[in-house]
Amino acid sequence: MEHMFFFCKHAELIWKAAPINWDGLRDYRHNFWLWWGGLMEAKARKEGREHIELTINVLWQIWKSKNHIQFNREGRCPGVTANKAVQEWLEFQVANLAIRDEEAVGKGPEDRMFSWQPPPGSFLCLNTDAAIKKNEAKVGWGVVARCSKGKLRGAWAGSEDRKGIPAVEEAMAIRKALIFAKRNGWMNIIVQSDCKGIIDQIREGNLNDHLAGAVLFDIEVLSKGFSSCLFSFIKREGNSVSHQLAKFALDLVSEITWIDSFPN
Repeated sequence: MEHMFFFCKHAELIWKAAPINWDGLRDYRHNFWLWWGGLMEAKARKEGREHIELTINVLWQIWKSKNHIQFNREGRCPGVTANKAVQEWLEFQVANLAIRDEEAVGKGPEDRMFSWQPPPGSFLCLNTDAAIKKNEAKVGWGVVARCSKGKLRGAWAGSEDRKGIPAVEEAMAIRKALIFAKRNGWMNIIVQSDCKGIIDQIREGNLNDHLAGAVLFDIEVLSKGFSSCLFSFIKREGNSVSHQLAKFALDLVSEITWIDSFPN
């Protein structure tokens, strides 16, 4: 068991790609149950439970990845495996936050699909959207960054003169969000868009879109420069802030960045 989870080359690469490191437990890896006991002691730490949940997800993904290799002769990139572990953990965290919020205010499950939820832990959520003014051949985009407490950490908007194609402009807005995050030194991010087709292509690594392929390639390259960079679909109702910002941007003559104060 110890060899499978810690010492085989594939597992080692997954742990290196995962955004979590238990330095104090490295000496316990030769005995899984001793390592596990030490891990459970982290519950009392700040954000300890979240780190334990993420670690469990990494262990589960290592198990599944090894099974794919052994039984299906299918290898998976260690980085993809680590990213999948983080993605599933984040979805679990967001779902729990949504349930707790709904219980507090009495919302039903049908409302959950349409509301924005803050990201867990140290992650920042960047919502993106694009708008097109066809009669003037102009496109606008907006990016809004918020922390786990729901507070605004930054916003960015701008416009360009061209006849936009909706899916391409949505991908361009996502690329803008990655550039914005990189400039601000944010290393753990979730990028949300209400364009499901583009989000699905990014998450599946499908870069063959004949229209947006070049932008999708840029997104893939940029995303590798973060400790954790995840992509999530959100319905328009939950993406209203960046949607309004993108529409507002159609009337701008230059880009505007807000860090300390924000437009109404």
